[in-house]
Amino acid sequence: AVVPGEISPDALVHLRTSGTTGEPKVRTLRWEAMLHMASLVNDAVHFGPGDSWGWCLPCDHIGGISVLVRALVASAVADPGKPADLVERCTHISLVPTQLRDLLDAGVRPSAKLRCALVGGASTPPAWIQQALDLGWPLYATWGATETAAAATVGQRFGTEPDGYAGHPLPGIQLSIDNGEVVACGPFSEHPIRTGDLGRLAEDGSLMINGRRDDGFTCGGHNVRPTAMQASLLALEGVRQAVVLAQAHPRWQNVPVAFLDGMPTLEVLDAFARDREPWSAPHAVYRLPDMGGQKPNRASLRDLLV
Repeated sequence: AVVPGEISPDALVHLRTSGTTGEPKVRTLRWEAMLHMASLVNDAVHFGPGDSWGWCLPCDHIGGISVLVRALVASAVADPGKPADLVERCTHISLVPTQLRDLLDAGVRPSAKLRCALVGGASTPPAWIQQALDLGWPLYATWGATETAAAATVGQRFGTEPDGYAGHPLPGIQLSIDNGEVVACGPFSEHPIRTGDLGRLAEDGSLMINGRRDDGFTCGGHNVRPTAMQASLLALEGVRQAVVLAQAHPRWQNVPVAFLDGMPTLEVLDAFARDREPWSAPHAVYRLPDMGGQKPNRASLRDLLV
């Protein structure tokens, strides 16, 4: 039973995944598993009593709530605020790459107090990594998912890591590659988790992430599923074909754009976007070229974006 000041280890936590391109998906985690994974991360980045973890990620997603759980396990502080302020007063912080880019563009330098900037949720461009390291940022790579109760890998960055580097599996986490897909086993689930991420394991056991199996991509740290967005766009009047692709963006890394065979009015498109998160609606809409009755060729459409 749950008593004041305590949470039963058998309690269940329901969280939205970051792949909300239509109706939010909910995943259920055991509280005991979340505590276990938090303790593994704390050990990996030396987070303990007297420390503070900057909290600037949404709490209804795994990235945000994991900060609170780590602080609870460590008898430390989860400090909410703006990233630029948090890096001045906290010992640790979790960021997505877009937040790191914003801090770099603003000329923000970490204080001597900051010992770990855990950057995950999407691939971080090598140029951003090198710029941050040159400015003294204590960068750590990480990879995980809602289903793995947040970070399943952690690794400090020195600037010599290969592209896609995501750190080493935490103790008790087993990673394998099945037909290119990363499969994770650990205390977060009784069964192997097929993550949908494409990757490989290096000789030293570190993980490299190469993309998604389902043509998915990340926009500002949020997963975008083109298939789900296409299904939503097909519900608009006059649209019979829809193709969603990623277009490179200097801040968000990628943004979704759509090719439609029928062009809704601006009012309809505005209403579609207004009801969704920024990463859940196309940032630009183009007319789908005449394919002569053939299925749209995604490679040809990507060439048009270039």
